[in-house]
Amino acid sequence: MARRTYSLNHTEISNAKPKAKDYKLADGQGLFLIVKATGAKLWRFNYCKPFTKKRTEISLGRFPEVSLKQARDKRAEYRALLAENIDPQTHRQQEKLKAKIPTLFEMAQQWYKLKETQIKPNTLNGYWRMLNNHLFPKADTFR
Repeated sequence: MARRTYSLNHTEISNAKPKAKDYKLADGQGLFLIVKATGAKLWRFNYCKPFTKKRTEISLGRFPEVSLKQARDKRAEYRALLAENIDPQTHRQQEKLKAKIPTLFEMAQQWYKLKETQIKPNTLNGYWRMLNNHLFPKADTFR
């Protein structure tokens, strides 16, 4: 039979003091707070990976920076991803990659702005036309 967990409240979290060893305060549905021996309070979400069925944890942040409500919202978001058989950890890594890597089109726009003062307008427009005709339609296959 499953153990009943009670939801945490802000007072319990604030009053949690460090002990000799790290310990956990469970909020339910995989969300818990680790109170480290150093005094740090870290949010974690424990879940079962969709395809391998192995248990794993994902970090949600430190306590004062990430509030109880924000941690619960993140848990709900991750549970929705799990319902669609999407691993939250993999999803988060892919989102970070998308944010970091500029597309070919964005890089070409930056190049165009850089060269506006260095190349004659007719020549620059010719280069841009070539990029539009030959490279940008095929750029989706590189991503």
